[in-house]
Amino acid sequence: MRITLSPENQTHQTTPPKRITMMLPWIIWGIAAVFYFTQYFARVSIGVMTNSLMLTFKTNSLTVGNIAAAFYYGYIPMQFLSGMLFDHFRMKRLLVGALAFAALGLVLFSVAVDPAMAGLGRFFLGAGSAFAFIGAIKLAATWFPIARLSFMTCITQAVGIFGAVFGLAPIAFLVQHIGWRLSSAMITIIFIILLILSIKFIVDAPYDAIPVEERGKHPIWKGLQGVIKNKINWYNALFIGFLYAPIVALGELWGSNFFQTSFAISPKEAATVTALLFVGYGIGAPLFGVISDKLNVRVPLMMVSAICSLILFCFIVYAHDLDLASLMLFAFFFGLVNGGSTLTYALASYINPKASTGTAIALMSVMSILFGMISQPVIGWLLDINGEKFHGIMHYTVSDYRIALASQVICIVGAIIMAAILWRKFKDAVR
Repeated sequence: MRITLSPENQTHQTTPPKRITMMLPWIIWGIAAVFYFTQYFARVSIGVMTNSLMLTFKTNSLTVGNIAAAFYYGYIPMQFLSGMLFDHFRMKRLLVGALAFAALGLVLFSVAVDPAMAGLGRFFLGAGSAFAFIGAIKLAATWFPIARLSFMTCITQAVGIFGAVFGLAPIAFLVQHIGWRLSSAMITIIFIILLILSIKFIVDAPYDAIPVEERGKHPIWKGLQGVIKNKINWYNALFIGFLYAPIVALGELWGSNFFQTSFAISPKEAATVTALLFVGYGIGAPLFGVISDKLNVRVPLMMVSAICSLILFCFIVYAHDLDLASLMLFAFFFGLVNGGSTLTYALASYINPKASTGTAIALMSVMSILFGMISQPVIGWLLDINGEKFHGIMHYTVSDYRIALASQVICIVGAIIMAAILWRKFKDAVR
């Protein structure tokens, strides 16, 4: 049995008018994609600020984990809401407002006097950032041919991941030399520049999309109802939630300290290893997209991604005596194979009506972030249970980290189960 595509997605797009240049779709999508890149840069930068935050606020790992997770408290509800808003209202106005809100959050974080204010800043940053990915995907879905959807979806995710790459080693350098406050404030400038570019260049009138003036005629909850009732959307969402969680937990917060403790490497080397997770993911996401478009399959590739991710993650966490070169290689390939998780966005676009693609993609993104959000403080809690406190700072052994990261092994197993359910329900490749 095969999934039946929505009628809109079974047709080819019309040829754009001559007045629309070939570069215009790339410029419009590019601004939203760079927004996604920058918010990821800001999101993961806290991973190299953990010790500085603990010293500044005289607190422990659990509190820092909660500050980091505050980003997702704003991101998750607004991400889901943003999907519905993009399906009904002008994308340009939504993106401009989101950029302003993200900039405000970074300002609050950089001047925070206590963990509560830092968490509030991260909350605002998350709320504004929630519009970046959905906006970029929605623009790609309406300005590019349907045959390129998997590639455009995966490359958008890759752009964000490379934001994570540049948010680690360079930010670690800046934090060491100018402190975490000024490092955070500098990112605000990028948001302001993007805000100006959005006002000037983004055009909310793709040539064959639903007319802007007609979007508001449909009840905003109608698309949500259809997305929620589609069971395949939930299997799809759970898959990316389980599979992407270790990238969020290890790559965004706990990876640097884990690698330093487990492999006796320097902070700079640990930041480089962590960055390789995202480099691999950034390459793997569009690679899976190209293969998916070429073979016109998704679920089998998702299964391959999950199984390979489990094997490589266990090597990283539980293998003994890995040298730095081997560790870097395993980290890169773990990110590479985990890039198959992005196929869930393309699958969501294919099996839902065009008028609901924003909502459907939002559900996938929310689940991917929700599991990561939960994982960060859970790992911190497991570490605090087994760790010991010296001179006001918690210290953890290799065993402490391995016990805590077992929670992520369980997540990847969950992804394999979801892929198996999809494969069993749709025995031949989902098209």
